[in-house]
Amino acid sequence: MPTIPGNLLSRCSMKRVICHWSEGNYKANSTDLEHYHILVEGDGTVRGGDHTILDNLSTSDGNYAAHTLNTNTGSIGVACCCMVGCQESPFIPGSQPMKKSQWDVMIKVVAELCQFYGIPVTPTTVLGHGEVQTNLGITQKGKWDPMVWPWNTAKTRAQVGAALRNQVAAALAKLGRSTFAVRATPIPTVAAAAPDGDSYRLRSPLLANDPTLCQIAETSLVLVPPEHPKPVSGIEAIQEAINRLTTAGVAVPRVKFGPSDKFRGWFGPQTARALRIFQRLTRIDVDAKIGDDTLRALDNALVSAGVGGLMQGASAGQPKALRVAATKPAAGALIPARKFIRTLAKVFNRGSPKPEFLEELVAWGKSAPEKIFVDQPGNKNDVYASVIKELGPFKDITHRKACMLEVMRVLAGFESSWKWTEGVDTSRESKDTPTNSEAGAWQVSADSLRFGQDLKDLVARKVGNLNGIEFQRAMKADHPLAMEYIARLVRHTRMHNGPLYKGNERSRISRLELRGKEQSIYPWLSRDAVAEFQAFLTPQRLTRRRITRTSRRTKKGGRSLGISAKRRSGGRKVKKAANRRSK
Repeated sequence: MPTIPGNLLSRCSMKRVICHWSEGNYKANSTDLEHYHILVEGDGTVRGGDHTILDNLSTSDGNYAAHTLNTNTGSIGVACCCMVGCQESPFIPGSQPMKKSQWDVMIKVVAELCQFYGIPVTPTTVLGHGEVQTNLGITQKGKWDPMVWPWNTAKTRAQVGAALRNQVAAALAKLGRSTFAVRATPIPTVAAAAPDGDSYRLRSPLLANDPTLCQIAETSLVLVPPEHPKPVSGIEAIQEAINRLTTAGVAVPRVKFGPSDKFRGWFGPQTARALRIFQRLTRIDVDAKIGDDTLRALDNALVSAGVGGLMQGASAGQPKALRVAATKPAAGALIPARKFIRTLAKVFNRGSPKPEFLEELVAWGKSAPEKIFVDQPGNKNDVYASVIKELGPFKDITHRKACMLEVMRVLAGFESSWKWTEGVDTSRESKDTPTNSEAGAWQVSADSLRFGQDLKDLVARKVGNLNGIEFQRAMKADHPLAMEYIARLVRHTRMHNGPLYKGNERSRISRLELRGKEQSIYPWLSRDAVAEFQAFLTPQRLTRRRITRTSRRTKKGGRSLGISAKRRSGGRKVKKAANRRSK
């Protein structure tokens, strides 16, 4: 069984592995997580840091694991958590010295990295931090980790370095497969830009639910990077698309939003850099602009990677004539007028969900199969049976859908504070495995597949297998899959999610008592929120608004989105007024 969890391996090209000790405690702290890609804790647990390995493919954007001075680009940092209070001379290992068992796990980790990334085992490609200055000629500040073995201090640093590489080479040989250079996950090359008059139907709900991106797909509009970073309509969905592709293994850098997601939706250098790298991979014009070609490539990549899903009624390879007809909206087409009020209600100390999260919930609810929500008389394990007091009696299928969305809204607040990419619950005492490790907004794990054959069929169809690591990755990246999975799961059982326990149910399997509003969704469920969800799900509650199609030529007084318009044939670009009010 692999030592490294599969979700820690980014598909990109790396040059070397540098080994460290953290000079901290046996448990990784926030500083350790910030500076190393992979850490080996005192009990042998292997965990990932805050930065992906892909972040160190390039360090020019400042978002990377800074583990070795001036040697971070193309370098993977692996550290044993230990050696707090250590001293070089005379040697003092501190109160938590590096264990031989930790070293042995680190050897396996480095061997697997060398195999995955095709890194040869040489003094310049597999080395300790204390060897960097000697082996690479890059000045360090007196670093000597991890070149002293507390269990055998008679070994010189040169001998420890040689032993490091000899042991890695031996472990690599035991893996039974030769090394191979990792190639980025292939991305379908986008077709040439459509001629004037043609349009493209976005198939991934993530992009298709954004009105700005839909207009780009249907007209000649282009988003261009602003001179200075600023919020730009449509960019948040683009950033989310890039991050989903990164999680799926595509070699594009993740876009980070700063504390409390402060810069989510801002078009700045990070987003522009990620777009250029994506454009280079897909062999289209590298300019960080978002026009028909880039949008089509992103859409294709999301669908191909299985992290965007198809729109209801759309299909890959749809005939051109049908596609064009489907994308021409009739005058007075129905457009949702959503203003979330009741569904923004706070959940305990988790705050309120973001409107973007609620938008995805509603979009999924409108297209989700009705059989997920139908009545199941006599099923006492069903979540509907447990919320009938709070939300019942249940009426038609739309009302049942709305009740399920409300359960999902509150449960996601408890489980992840509505974070799609939430990882494993670090507060639990049991050891994490690929099967029991929870992931995603509803913190589900692969061991929940046992509750229903429909769960296995769903994951097998969407992910391609039932592997625990792939399951975790999909639950973070493929939002429609995550939503359908939790909706189906809670029809089988409520016992997989702690906040769904009710009354004395928890005390039957644990001595811990349920602490009401602190640990249970039920006091936070809202009939008003259900009514609001139901209004969004009901077509009659949509408002009519005249759609103004942008002509092929930019007209004076035309509609403005703060973006540029151009001919698809690559002709003259005309800058449109950024501050003119949309009509």
